Formats: sequence, C-alpha cells, structure tokens
Amino acid sequence: MNIMKEKTISAEKLLQNKGSRYMETMMVNISSIVLLGGTGWLLDKGLGTKPLFFIIFFILSFPMSIYVLYKKYVKLAAKESVNKN
Repeated sequence: MNIMKEKTISAEKLLQNKGSRYMETMMVNISSIVLLGGTGWLLDKGLGTKPLFFIIFFILSFPMSIYVLYKKYVKLAAKESVNKN
C-alpha cells in the first residue's frame, strides 16, 4: 500500500505546473512538424519529387515528437525521484 501511495504522490508532482507542460508538449509537436515537414518540402523542391519527401517526413514527425516527449518525461520522473530521496 505504501508503494501505491508513493507512486500516486510522484504522479501528482509530475502533473504540477500543468500549464507549462502542456505548452512544452504543443511546442515539441509543432516544431517537429515544421522542421521535418520543411525539410521534406525543401528536398522535394530540390529533387523535383513533388510531395514524396514532404509526406514521408510529415508522417515521421509524429513518432519523433512522441519519442522526444517520452525522453523528457522519463528524465523529469527520474529527477523527481532523486529529489524525493
């Protein structure tokens, strides 16, 4: 029972300051779409392959943003657990 209480408290700490975390999540998603979509568009423009690279890079931007956010929140959770001790 004590372990569940500790996990609940840790989850509550992660959710503190939700506004900035939501903003960070939005910025990571938007920047990955813009960066990879723009890269795909530039490749298409340079190579003459109209929407091919834009579509590929646009689709790849979603898993990339999920991965970046996962790494950020794992690091944040580890930091919170170290601060707890």
